[in-house]
This record gives sequence, C-alpha cells and structure tokens, in this order.
Amino acid sequence: MIFRIDNKGITEPHINLAMEEFCLRSLPPKRSYFIVYVNRPSVIIGRHQNILSEVDLRFAEQAELQVVRRISGGGAVYHDFGNLNFCFIHGYNRRSLSNVRQTITPIQAALVAMGVPAVFNGKNDLFITDKKISGNAQFSNTRRILVHGTLLFDSNLDYLKRALNPQTDHITSIARKSVSSRVTNISPYLMPSFGIKAFRRRLLDTVAGQYGGMQTVRLEDSQWQTIARLSEEKYLNWNWNYGKAPVFQIKRCNDGPLGRLSYSIDVENGCIAAIRFEKEGTGVNDTSRIEEGLLGAPFRREAIRVR
Repeated sequence: MIFRIDNKGITEPHINLAMEEFCLRSLPPKRSYFIVYVNRPSVIIGRHQNILSEVDLRFAEQAELQVVRRISGGGAVYHDFGNLNFCFIHGYNRRSLSNVRQTITPIQAALVAMGVPAVFNGKNDLFITDKKISGNAQFSNTRRILVHGTLLFDSNLDYLKRALNPQTDHITSIARKSVSSRVTNISPYLMPSFGIKAFRRRLLDTVAGQYGGMQTVRLEDSQWQTIARLSEEKYLNWNWNYGKAPVFQIKRCNDGPLGRLSYSIDVENGCIAAIRFEKEGTGVNDTSRIEEGLLGAPFRREAIRVR
C-alpha cells in the first residue's frame, strides 16, 4: 500500500516543495507516500547549483518564471502547466539510496503501458530514443528518502530552452552544472485526445498496482499552516535561493567613453567577499572606497544600489 498526498491542486512551486519537505520530515515514517502535482511556469534548481549559472534571469523575469532552489541535488529543470511532477517518499536504507531507478520504475512502467517507448539512460533519467522526457533527483535525512522528478507531457519547450540557457562565460564556480540534453514531450506519442488529466490517472493507477493499492491522505489545516511557514521562511527566501550557492567568482569588462573598466567579484554565502577593479584610461583614480563599501553586501542589484 502506498499513500497519495492530496496537494489540493496547488500550483505554486514554493508551496509544493515545502509540502514535499514537510511530508518527508513529519509524516508517519513507516508508510510510503506518493505525490503528483503541477507547478505554474517556474525553474527549479538543484541544492548545489548556482542560479546565475543555470538560469537566464532576464528571460525568467520577462516570462514571470519563479526560480526556486530544492533540497535535492541534480540539475535545473523547467516546470509549467504541461509538466507533471511526481514524488516518492519511503523508508531510508542504503540500497534504496543507491538504486533510484528501482524507485521510479513504476513511472517507466506506466509510460510503456500507455505505448510510450520510455527507457532509462545510463543514469536514472527517462528518454525516448535520444531525447529526455524525465529527470529526477533524491534527498535523504537518514530516516526517509525522497525521490522526485518531472514528466514533460506537453511543456513549452521553447521556454524551457530559453530559461535554461544563461550566458556563463564570465562565471567561475564549483557549483554542480546541469547536463544539457535534447528534450521532447510525451504527448506526441499518445492519442490526440489523451490529455494530462488522463495521463495523470493512468500514472496513479500503475503506481497503485505496483504497491498493491493506494489510499489518499488529506493533510490537516495545522499541517498546511506549517507548510506555509516553511515556504515563507525557506523557499521564498533570498538567502536560500541565492545565498546557498557555492562560492563563485564573476569577471566582467565594460568599455565606456572614458576607457575600459574590468572587475572581478568573489561571492560567498550570497555576499561579496572580495572585489577588485582594473582601470585602463577610465579617468577613475581611486576605487578603494567603492570596494570597501561593497564588501559584505548581498550580491543582488537592490543591495548594491543602496551601498
């Protein structure tokens, strides 16, 4: 038996990520859980990634994409109303930690049963021929393990490519980089009348069959209040989404009417740890006051303008 968590149709990524974490840490540990949900257009990055290296923030702002860091590792993914997200939560053991593929085998089985020729690649992602349709990641707190992933059913692939295509030649970082893959949607491999709701239903039926049944769990109001607080304090917090990026350095060079000004900035814990200017005929004599004034400032436009 597996227990399906009802997310009440919520499509806010910060709420759904908070819900996943709450269920991992707080629900009865001897049960297995399954969650299926859809997020509004957004980009979800891995725990050990740098947003600036993964997301075209200018495009994200124009397209009103929310950018959120999750607790699991792995690469950046694009979500929208044509993308179905799934999450398994079950007891921790070393075997399950090293065998993610076994956990998500019901997802592949559901796809194959619907006539979609989905296969695992060398890792644990699902492909149709050489194109990716599902990526996944995991997180464990030594008591429970969470494995979650995406299913590109009918996503806007143009937005996906534009959102996950930043200019990174000026950034040096130890952060985990996403592995670029060709992608495709699942819907072209199904009957035209087969929509995402029917797809979701078939997915739930297959998972229920694999676990010998499924029972729906509806969280209490007090639990949703806890999820809302976690969302506000963590998943909507700049310190989590940007400040948690591994140490990185940015180098830029600007040509202006007075000459060339080059600078490099070291960022640690989301704040400027060091900044250096190099001037070539700029007419700028002393930058030490600027450098000193910016030290310790959060590396975001608003904070730098205030300094």
